[in-house]
Amino acid sequence: MRVRAGPAAVGAIPLGRFFSQALLCRLSGALAGYLTILLLAAYTAPADLGWFATALAVAMLASAGAGLGQPVAVLRLIHGEGCKTDFEPSLVGASAILSLAGAFSAGIAVAVGGELLTAWRLVSAPPGLLLWTGVAAAGLAALEWSSAVLRAQQRFAEALVPREVFWRIASLAAIVIWLLLGEPVTAVHAVSTIAVMLWLGMIWQWRLLASCLMPGSFMRAAAKCAGLLRSSRDFWITAVSAPLANHLGLIVLGCALSIESAGVFFLLDRTAQLLVFVLTSLGAIATPMMAQLRKAGELERLRVVFMSTSFYSGAAALGLFALLVLFGPSLLAVAAPGHEAAYPLLLLLALGQVVNAATGPAGSLLLVADHERLAMRLGLLFNCAGVLLTGICAIGFGLPGAVLASTAILVARSVVTFACCLQILGLRPLLRMERQL
Repeated sequence: MRVRAGPAAVGAIPLGRFFSQALLCRLSGALAGYLTILLLAAYTAPADLGWFATALAVAMLASAGAGLGQPVAVLRLIHGEGCKTDFEPSLVGASAILSLAGAFSAGIAVAVGGELLTAWRLVSAPPGLLLWTGVAAAGLAALEWSSAVLRAQQRFAEALVPREVFWRIASLAAIVIWLLLGEPVTAVHAVSTIAVMLWLGMIWQWRLLASCLMPGSFMRAAAKCAGLLRSSRDFWITAVSAPLANHLGLIVLGCALSIESAGVFFLLDRTAQLLVFVLTSLGAIATPMMAQLRKAGELERLRVVFMSTSFYSGAAALGLFALLVLFGPSLLAVAAPGHEAAYPLLLLLALGQVVNAATGPAGSLLLVADHERLAMRLGLLFNCAGVLLTGICAIGFGLPGAVLASTAILVARSVVTFACCLQILGLRPLLRMERQL
């Protein structure tokens, strides 16, 4: 069956009316986050940038585990139908309890454990860094869950402004003010600022959900947590494995080479990730929509949403890649003076992101289309292989080896996941990826 992806196809689905909101939120958030990284690269020591990158990687890993799979599970629970105000029968309350419990547990574990390791000199991190990393991880986990609920209700602006825009712009403004006052900025200052802004965004977003979290009977909602946690196991494993290749790989790189090398890799990788902001914008809209279409059995419209998202994401990434080819050396000269020789590595990472964007929200489709077991196995396979390969190549070939390994794993994972999605959508009936895995 032929599926066309283009303006006419997008006009046939309610995708376009939310796209401008998501695009504006993602673009402004991405630019604010990237400007923060550029300021830290310009006004802090190379080791501070490396510690900042490592702290963010730890926070992302901890928040993924702390979520207990609930950001995806809640999308499956609601399916875009709107959150019921009755707390007891909807299971949204039980999901909220799990999310908060996971967020606080992970935050305390990272903060207390990290500071103890630092005090015992088992970790050479600056004092206070891992404390604030735990605070940031807890806020990010809770914010991710509330954002998923609002997206499932198709309240995209309310979901994305606190999650993507507010804490990034507020953190950037705080760091700029700090620099204007003539004060030195360290990794601890930057991470603590981000942690505070994440919590402010989380409190704001959870207040938006007060109407669907009315605790009429907390005990009855809590009794559903065990069953919901069991049914969310595959989502949880997938969420934990997803950041392994990128974030754990960065930590491994810092251990294998140096903390300064981790900072350089972080700067190059975040520059390359600017190419996928259209994918993340469309994905924020398409994921709950695909869940709703899957539930309604509208396979043809599901195909259109997925293929249109892939088409536009890939086209936008290719155009941005062309700009990076032209202006990449100048960008590195400003962002990372002394590292202009890393330009080929930047192009390699960017090429991997072009492939990632062209395959669209393939991972999200697997999760919302009742193929979470396949998504879990693919995630474990490629992300664990990515960490191992990155570590080996970093030790053997330095930073170029780590970049090559990271790009190879990203491309392989994107292509295989996309091929599985084509089979699920009935576009490649000869593929038997799911049966083999």
